[in-house]
Parts: sequence; C-alpha cells; structure tokens
Amino acid sequence: MLLNGCEEQPYSPSIHISGVENPWEPPYSPKAVYWKNGESSQLSNSDNHSAALSLYVTENDIYIGGYEYNNLGKRVAKYWKNGSEVMLTNGQNNAVVNSIFIVGDNVYTAGYEEYSFIYSTAKYWKNGIEHTLGDLSNHSKASAIFVSGDDVYVAGFESSSMYNIMKYWKNGVGINLTTGSSPAQVHAISVSDKGDVYVVGSEKAGATYIAKVWKNGNEMILSNPAYDSDAKGIFVQGEDIYIVGEENSVAKCWKNGSSISLPGQGARAFSVFVHNGDIYITGEVMGIATYWVNGAQRTIKNTNNSYTTGTGIWVQ
Repeated sequence: MLLNGCEEQPYSPSIHISGVENPWEPPYSPKAVYWKNGESSQLSNSDNHSAALSLYVTENDIYIGGYEYNNLGKRVAKYWKNGSEVMLTNGQNNAVVNSIFIVGDNVYTAGYEEYSFIYSTAKYWKNGIEHTLGDLSNHSKASAIFVSGDDVYVAGFESSSMYNIMKYWKNGVGINLTTGSSPAQVHAISVSDKGDVYVVGSEKAGATYIAKVWKNGNEMILSNPAYDSDAKGIFVQGEDIYIVGEENSVAKCWKNGSSISLPGQGARAFSVFVHNGDIYITGEVMGIATYWVNGAQRTIKNTNNSYTTGTGIWVQ
C-alpha cells in the first residue's frame, strides 16, 4: 500500500516483559530482568538475589517493581524507573513490591514488610510514602494494586483463626472475599470503567484448588473442579474480561469465562495485556520465559544459561 508515494510499513508494537533469570550454574543467584522485544537487560548491578515482579509502561517511562537482597541478607522493596532504582524500605526487614501502577506523576506500589519470621504487614506506597493496610495484629500481605480515579484498590490477604482471608482494600477499607474456612490465594486486581472490581486467584475445595474470579465480591468458578488450577493475571477492556493462569499443568486464558489452552508442556501464565485486539500473555514453559500472541507461542531468547520466567507484560 502506498501512502504519499511511500510504501506503508506494517505496525510492530513494542513488547515489554519483566521477569527473573536464575542461573543454571553457581552462585545460583536469581536476577531481576527486563526484556524489550526479546532483548534482555539486568536491572541490578550487584551479585545479590533480585526479582522483577510487575511492570507498568507509560509513554516515556518504564517502571518495574520487585525486590533486591542487601548485603545483610534482607529483601529491600524497590522499583526501577528506566533502570534506576528507587528503594522503598531501609533494609532492616524483609520487604517486597509485588505490583506497581502509575497515574500521571504518581507511582503506586503494593507488597508487604516482614516484622518477624511469621508476621508481615500488607502495605502500599504512594510516591514512596507507605500506607499500612489491615489489622496490625494480624499477618497480612498485598499482592496487587489498581488505581481508578481517586480510589486505590489493593488485593491481598489477612490471617484469621483458621486460614488466611482473601480480600481487597478500597482506600484502606477491607472487603472480604473468602471466609477463611479453606486455603485460598489472590494474585491480581482490576477495575472496569463502570467501577466493577475484579480479583483473581484460587480457593481449595476438597483436594483441589479451583481458579476463581470475584466480581464485586461475588465469586465465579473458572476451571474444572476436578483439577488443580489457579488464576494469576487479569486485563479488563470494555465488556471483555481476560484472565490467565493454569489448570491441570496447562496454561490457560479465559475470556469472559470461556477458556483456551496455551501451547507448551508444563506452561504457566502470569500476566495478560490486550493491544489493538491482540492478546499478549507471558509466563514460562519448562523454565524458559515465554510469551504468547493470540495463542501462538514465542520463546524469549535465553543467552545467559538461566531458568527464566516472565512475570509482567505490557504492549504499546
């Protein structure tokens, strides 16, 4: 096709993926890594263990949340902006950023800080200022954050007398998703343009974990209850809800509740992004970072003799 006398070039989006490289050989220290169109960059210059667990890409900047061990053996919660680190904790306690979200010039991160071997507190940070969530007398962690307008939504859990209670906090006020009568976990949260709140994860029933999505606190089962399954990532676009995870050791994508299986033996899917009608998913296949485009598998080139995992994906 000619445009102004010149041949129009096909549009090729940029694919951003956060993740972890774990070397096959000593010292076996995992490293936070970022791939752009398959080319990798390590985020840490030290030999210490680090991990990139979430990313958010704006027009000009790339934000990646995670953690890095310090020389005292403590995990420091941090994010990297265009490769430059921003520490959120002082390294006295173990802490982790599990999720990151950007609104304008505001940087929101969510995770937790540990105060003992068995006790941690769910937190989110806005521009580095921490906000503690939940009852300080209970063990809690935050796994995901989403900001809609002036409202901050954080998904996670808080301990109870039996099992952990899955929940989300809206502006610091907790809404329970489970009763604590059975083991459960939540991994991601999203809010639609209409204000509907979606949280994904899984809950155990009998001998199996069942992948679920909670819409405004009401659960919907995604998977076959006969098989272990989990929902790890979500993307909401208009009326369409895309969820990824795995069922019976097969990576899955559910669109509005209907599932497709992703190719790759032993595959796991962690994050999903929809761009120009195409569905992008990242995870791993047999320890190798992978992404799928509309179900077609694409392996990320491994140049460092490492086990690799894609944890977050963004396309622009």
